[in-house]
Amino acid sequence: MAWNTLLALVPLLVSFAVFRSRAVRPWRSPWWWVGVAAFVALLPNAPYVLTDVVHLQPQLAWAPSDGHRLLLAGEYGAFIAVGLGAYALSLWNLQAFLRRRGVGLPGVVAAMGILHALSTLGVYLGRVHRWNSWDLIRTPGAILDDIGQGLGQEHTVARLVAVFLMLAVGATAFVSAIQAGSTAVRARMHRG
Repeated sequence: MAWNTLLALVPLLVSFAVFRSRAVRPWRSPWWWVGVAAFVALLPNAPYVLTDVVHLQPQLAWAPSDGHRLLLAGEYGAFIAVGLGAYALSLWNLQAFLRRRGVGLPGVVAAMGILHALSTLGVYLGRVHRWNSWDLIRTPGAILDDIGQGLGQEHTVARLVAVFLMLAVGATAFVSAIQAGSTAVRARMHRG
């Protein structure tokens, strides 16, 4: 889980470099687009941490005491919070970039929907088929085969929709909480 959590932070770092850095000029440069491609390919690593919860039940069963179980639950909660937070903040950086470029709300919502869908697919490919981000370059045909086969299986689409909704709602709630907190801090600073 620690490795997956570290990987969850990579798209956040890429989002700062690509969407927040003043050093990336002009934004239409080929290197900027390489950064965008890397961001899209790596973004599913952040919410992937949420799927590590599949390991929690067996660990709880083997835990020697209630205290150990509580520590395990806290550990998993922290890892999940980091993954969801990295995902939400990565998308927040992209949203800020799009707004600075004059993209309206429908365009931002469409971009977020597309990225939630791609991240959902990436999480599915990683958890079920055990693919990694770099496999997009190494073996794209095999990944497409697995997508086709997976979508033909019973319940796969329903699970993908559930993960999509979880990511969309979770990221939106996380960003809303951050925005509310920053608004409150600014209001206090303005009054003080």
